[in-house]
Amino acid sequence: MRRENEETLRKLHAQYPKIRSTEYPEVHNSEVYESIQDLEFVFPQDGKVQPRYAKETKISYKYALTVRHYITNKLLIDDVRDGERIVFNNYYK
Repeated sequence: MRRENEETLRKLHAQYPKIRSTEYPEVHNSEVYESIQDLEFVFPQDGKVQPRYAKETKISYKYALTVRHYITNKLLIDDVRDGERIVFNNYYK
């Protein structure tokens, strides 16, 4: 997550409420604390990152690496990076 820019991570976190709880990727506590360090590196001006925000962002990031658009077959993460309009229901596993 450290190589992503601030805008990409904020857009990914905005997708978190749309992910069904049964589709959550597994996130261990050690991954959450690694995410906190990564997010504090990316958002240096925002101060401390809370574990809940880090966990939600990590779940969204892992989810975005696994789902593809049904027409273009591009990963969700690639569309977010390219600044495409995201229609969440158009992506599938």
